[in-house]
This record gives sequence, structure tokens and C-alpha cells, in this order.
Amino acid sequence: MFGEVSRPVTAGTTNFDKGVFEVISGNIGMSKFKEAMMCSSAVPVAFPHQSFDFYNTGKNTTYADGCVTNNLDVATPITWCLGEGYA
Repeated sequence: MFGEVSRPVTAGTTNFDKGVFEVISGNIGMSKFKEAMMCSSAVPVAFPHQSFDFYNTGKNTTYADGCVTNNLDVATPITWCLGEGYA
């Protein structure tokens, strides 16, 4: 229905394989957008973690909601706005 629309996306996740906060961002297609949102909203206990090969490395990485390691990510939107010339 929507096809492959490319939109800038930023999703805060916790990379369980590395144990760190990770931002999934960039212009991505609709299929990767859905995966990024599933990873970002996988709140532990309520929803299962997600395994996904977002960077096309051939190996799935396990992700969960970003609030596990970083409850409030203010650096990413500030950096994006500065890069777009809004400052």
C-alpha cells in the first residue's frame, strides 16, 4: 500500500549485545522503519526484545526499548537540529 517511502527516522534503543544505548537513525525504507519502531518500543517484561539486522551485517542484533539504558535522550535531537541549521 505505502511502498518504499524513505523518511528520516531516529529511534532510541538498547543494544543488548553490547549493553549500550544506540540510536537507529537515517533515511530508511518502510520495512526498516517498522523494525526500528518495534525495537524502540520493546519495553522489557511487557514486550519481547527484538532481533534485527538493521545495518545489513548478516548478523542479528538484539534490541529493546532505549529507556533501559538512557531514559531521556536530549543529545540526538539537538545534534540533528544543529546539523539542519536550526541553531
